[in-house]
Amino acid sequence: MSRATVSLVIAVFFGLLSVQASAAKTHRYNLDETYPIAADGTLYLSTDDAEVSIIGEDRDDVHVVVHHTWHISGVSSSGGEDFEIIVTEENGNLRIREADTGGITIMMGSIREEYTIDIHAPKTIDLRLRGEDDDYRVRNFSGDVRMDMEDGDALLLEMTGSHFELGVEDGRIDLNGGAGILDLFAEDGSITVENGKFKDVHGTVEDGEIVVETSLSDDGSYRMKADDGSVELRVLDGGGTFRLEYEDGGTRVGRDFELIDENDYYEEYELPGGEANVRMSVEDGRIILRN
Repeated sequence: MSRATVSLVIAVFFGLLSVQASAAKTHRYNLDETYPIAADGTLYLSTDDAEVSIIGEDRDDVHVVVHHTWHISGVSSSGGEDFEIIVTEENGNLRIREADTGGITIMMGSIREEYTIDIHAPKTIDLRLRGEDDDYRVRNFSGDVRMDMEDGDALLLEMTGSHFELGVEDGRIDLNGGAGILDLFAEDGSITVENGKFKDVHGTVEDGEIVVETSLSDDGSYRMKADDGSVELRVLDGGGTFRLEYEDGGTRVGRDFELIDENDYYEEYELPGGEANVRMSVEDGRIILRN
């Protein structure tokens, strides 16, 4: 390589470094507003890669605080400054979502995102939550909850509602509390429910884990199914009949459950203290039953 060529390469290299350094940018978006909502209204929230906190309180409005920052080091061809949160009031409900934008395209360099959402709302409202690659912390609500998570984690505490629908793909949801109806679906993820008082439980898991801790209702229906995963039921109170079906799987049962029938494909147990009907089945997985 000639001296002129080496000099040109060095010049280009340091020129690119200079461009990268001079092209460092920070795009900030902040929202701090209060919105009306009916006491029995529904809060709809859709997010992507955010740290989300939602707290239920004795109040009659919704306080929303959003902080979003792009730290860009290098050369970006588009995006960054157009991030926006859209809030819509309709029929006593409130919808919060990110505006449809193209994101940021980086030609050279790196990017770092900071994104938090803090919401304080009436504890009586229903929640409809959809997140992708988020971390959710939800506390103290008595309304119904429907949550769909993809590649994220969610923790729901002090929940006293009567209808929960939770779905997760490649993530984790933990629920503490709740009663009434519980509908669960996990794919390559896990859902754990503790301190429940549910009458109807329906759970399906594929390549993951579902754990439900609840008291049993005599006229309740409890169905849990796993394909290449595991299902676990922890009985806090009550009793009944438990049918465990398996294909290329196994069971682990607490000693308080009395075996009353079995063959190569199922086991049936009784637990004194109630008349609940419980059925759990797995294909290439494990069933765990205990109190």
